[in-house]
Amino acid sequence: MEILLVNPRVREWAQPNCFPTGLGYIASYLRLRGYDVEVWDFNAMRQEDLTYEGIIRSYKYDVLGITGIITQYNDVKELAKFARDHNPDVKIVCGGTIATSIPEVLLETTCVDRCILGEGEIQMVEYLRSLKSGRLPRVPGLIEDLQHLPRPAYDKFPMEVYLNNPIAYYNTNKWIDGRVGESDEKIDPPKSINMIGSRGCPYNCIFCYHNYMGDKYRVRDPLDIFFEISYLINEYDVGYVHFVDDAFVCNKAFVEEFCSLIKPMGIKWSCSGRVNVMTDELAETMASAGCLGVCYGLESASQVMLDRMNKKVSVDQYRKAIEINKRHFVYEDYTFVIGTPGETDGTVAESVNFCEEMGITPTSVFYMTPYPGTPLFSELVRTNKEFRYMVCYLYTKWISGLGEQGEQVAWDCCGVGIKKLHEWKELFIEETGAWNKKKHS
Repeated sequence: MEILLVNPRVREWAQPNCFPTGLGYIASYLRLRGYDVEVWDFNAMRQEDLTYEGIIRSYKYDVLGITGIITQYNDVKELAKFARDHNPDVKIVCGGTIATSIPEVLLETTCVDRCILGEGEIQMVEYLRSLKSGRLPRVPGLIEDLQHLPRPAYDKFPMEVYLNNPIAYYNTNKWIDGRVGESDEKIDPPKSINMIGSRGCPYNCIFCYHNYMGDKYRVRDPLDIFFEISYLINEYDVGYVHFVDDAFVCNKAFVEEFCSLIKPMGIKWSCSGRVNVMTDELAETMASAGCLGVCYGLESASQVMLDRMNKKVSVDQYRKAIEINKRHFVYEDYTFVIGTPGETDGTVAESVNFCEEMGITPTSVFYMTPYPGTPLFSELVRTNKEFRYMVCYLYTKWISGLGEQGEQVAWDCCGVGIKKLHEWKELFIEETGAWNKKKHS
């Protein structure tokens, strides 16, 4: 059985710098189980002659696996149609967060035959086996023990693209075009790659989608991460790793063990964290092990808005975490969100004033977006009749129109009007110097 896995294009105005880790794990797990797997990464290979239709028609495969996020709905639909037109008998499977959040839409409006809900490594193998056996056992969408997973199949991807397009600390132009920054320090960045050290998140913010990896927080064995980084150094000369999992710094013992292993390697790295977990002691341990900084999704500096988002943190904890960042690290990355239900001129002003008080420049200011599967989406279905009407009659059209969260208002969640939301964002950017000034759509 021959399998083709594809990664659709995303955020085409920026250089492709984020390795598709999920698809890499799927490819590796299938190969380990003896399947013949090929990968075509459309997001990395963006040449004009490499069209969806041309590539889909050029491969021989029995099963097509497509990954994606919800803003790639149109691409998933297009890829599936080309595959079905090319081979009416092909099995088309969709995974990633798009499959878990809107499976009914994909199955009803596209040529997708099967949606893999949640973490897909084991589920994909069982689905392939069912094509021969005729029976599909119930498989959990969450993998309890991450140590059973092989490292991503890096060799199946055009690694030179990802390695040479900087990420995180070295990606100072990420909201322009993602090219190398102009400062002397970053004009010749090391080869960089993104990884994950954990899956899931123990928190439940209203705007975050949890059903894909669940709310059960699981960490990888630090030794396993150490071996993967060693491989990346030896095989690809990687000099910088950015951990993109939601909450890398959530388990102090895990972070400390990781730091003890990684410190002698001399590699630079960064990650995301929670302000209620970070301490000076932990930051010092991380910095001494090569950590350049911890990224925080602050979202707002209004306690009223933080409580409304169910962030489970305080503005005072923000202050302490930012001060720790400034004492120990060279890299700071803070993002904000406007348009939460209950947002006002006053709450926006609180966030703007906080940035000035703390001397921080947001990397981005996003519009609050009620993505399917999030607590906010469910709340609006229950309480907002206009939103409920949209979901009943215009849902697929709305999904099809979802775009860049930092540029497009998908829904006015706080009822102040689209014009007001744009004004808030422009004010925020003007007053704080936030990076995502340029509009790409």
